[in-house]
Amino acid sequence: MRSSSITYAKVINAVLIASDGPLRKQAERHGVKVHGALWVAEQARDRGLISLEELCAWLDGWMMSGRRLPQREIDRLRKNLACK
Repeated sequence: MRSSSITYAKVINAVLIASDGPLRKQAERHGVKVHGALWVAEQARDRGLISLEELCAWLDGWMMSGRRLPQREIDRLRKNLACK
C-alpha cells in the first residue's frame, strides 16, 4: 500500500496526507510532498472551512485523545491562533 500511495501521488503531482512515520519518510525520499493532520487543519482554516474556535477545539480534542502529534507544532499553532 505504501508504494502505491507514493507512486500515485508522484504521478499526479499531489500532496500525500499521512500520519504514518515510515510512510512520510519514504515519500520524502521519493520527492513527494507529504503533510499530516495539523497541515490539513491549517488548510481548512486558511480556506475558511472551519473557524478559529473550531480549530482550537480540534487541537484540544486531539491532545485529550492521546493522538501522537508533534507538541512543538501544536504549541506553535495554538499560539498563532490565540487559542484559549
